[in-house]
Amino acid sequence: MKLLQCFVLAVLLTSSILSHANLLVTPKRVVFSDRDRTQQVVLVNAGNKPRSYRIEWKEYQQLPTGGYKILSEEEAQGRNKASDYMRFSPRQVRLEPGERQVVKIMARRKAGMPRGEYRSHLLFTALPPEEEVEAPEEGISMKLHVLVSYSIPVMMNIGYETPNFSITNIEVAQTPEEGDKFADLNVGLDKLGDFSAYGRINAFFKPEGVDNFSQVAVLNGVNVFGEANEYNAKLTWLEAPQSISGILKLQFEGQAENAGVIFAEKQIQL
Repeated sequence: MKLLQCFVLAVLLTSSILSHANLLVTPKRVVFSDRDRTQQVVLVNAGNKPRSYRIEWKEYQQLPTGGYKILSEEEAQGRNKASDYMRFSPRQVRLEPGERQVVKIMARRKAGMPRGEYRSHLLFTALPPEEEVEAPEEGISMKLHVLVSYSIPVMMNIGYETPNFSITNIEVAQTPEEGDKFADLNVGLDKLGDFSAYGRINAFFKPEGVDNFSQVAVLNGVNVFGEANEYNAKLTWLEAPQSISGILKLQFEGQAENAGVIFAEKQIQL
């Protein structure tokens, strides 16, 4: 019986359900221009219970897939970290349902800072919910709280130069078995330069016998950070064309501070 109780307790400990933090963060990225001294991030508790959130700096390295590697203090040494030149407040907030809080970020530039992209990430971690725990009448009751977090990049550029991109790979992977989705578009980008680019990847298709391109897929909010030399993205081509013979055009187009820039474009014959 004791063995069974231990087994049940172990199952309960390892089968905790992940609860969403219900935190809305605006904007999704912060970029300091040469003249900016302060920026603001707005937090909103979109849930139906009061929640507290811890705010801290984290140092990430971008991976070719677009994900991140969390850097230790030793690994982050020698990098251009925005956290070395910025302060923010508050460092922890408690929000009622629907309540908003402004987090103020202040830049403290130094004279003669080396050219480059200075980036860190602000991490917002939802602390365990505030709730009463009632002691059970019999036995042992335990509950695990998984801390849900969300991060945004914060950047400051010294001597910014627009990076150069080339589209090195386009792969069309048809997926007829997945219902409405016609194909996955796997796109590889190569970058030259020490600074970030932000934008969207557009896909256009012109079937044989048709004069104009039509947009068939788009991926918004593509961040390619300074340390990344390559970036691999996946777009979803939803609607099947009348003919799969034609010209497919991929375009990496700038957004936000990069609006109006066409970083790269490539066409292939299908």
